[in-house]
Amino acid sequence: MTDERMTMNGADGPPPDDLDRVFARLASPVPPAALIPTILARTVGTAPAAVARRERMRVALWVSYGVTLSLVLVCAVLFGQALHATGTLDYLAFGLHDFDLVRRSPGLFWSAFIEHMPWMHLLVLVAALAAWLVTTIALLRRRVPSPPTGPHPRMVTGATR
Repeated sequence: MTDERMTMNGADGPPPDDLDRVFARLASPVPPAALIPTILARTVGTAPAAVARRERMRVALWVSYGVTLSLVLVCAVLFGQALHATGTLDYLAFGLHDFDLVRRSPGLFWSAFIEHMPWMHLLVLVAALAAWLVTTIALLRRRVPSPPTGPHPRMVTGATR
C-alpha cells in the first residue's frame, strides 16, 4: 500500500503541488558579465581626487558651521548686554507690567523703545544668524547619502516604479 507522500530532503511530506513545481523551476538569475567591472568603475574608480576634494569641502563646511554658530552665540550675548545697558529691557518689562499705559500712549512708548534700541548689535546678530543659516543649508545639501544596508523595499515586494 502506497500513500501519496514523498520524501523531500530526507523528510516525509505531502506531494508537491503547483506552487512547489513553480519554485522548483526557478533558478538564480545570472548577472551580466560587465556588472562587476561597471560597479567597480563607478565606486572605486570615481576619481580619488574628486572624493578628496568633496571631503575637504565637507570639513570646511563643518568648520564654518562651528565658527558661525560661535559667532551667533557671541553676538546674542553682546546684544543682550547692550539691551540691558541701554535700558531697553527695562522699557519692555515696564510695558509688560503696565500694558494699560502702553495702550494709552503707544507713540511715547515705542519712540522711547526705538530710541534706546541697540540697532547695531541687532544688525550684527541678524547677519550672524544669516551666515549660520546659509552654512547649515550648504552642509545639509552636501550630505553624502549613506550606502544601502539591505534590499530596497520595492525589490522585496516585487513592486516596480
